[in-house]
Amino acid sequence: KSEICLGCGACISGCDKDALSMIHRDDYKRPPKSKRNMFMKIAHEKGRLGPLVTTQIKKKLGLKN
Repeated sequence: KSEICLGCGACISGCDKDALSMIHRDDYKRPPKSKRNMFMKIAHEKGRLGPLVTTQIKKKLGLKN
């Protein structure tokens, strides 16, 4: 069922040969390559990327919030 499929392929190895196959989903979104990129994406989606970047810059410069 595409509603619950994670795309991991575990079901393929557990079934008889050629009983199942994987196909590319039209709505597939490649996951971020790193945790940092994941958190940046989440912050962007929540409209918090600007404040996050500002906080990080202040931290690097040794400034207080």
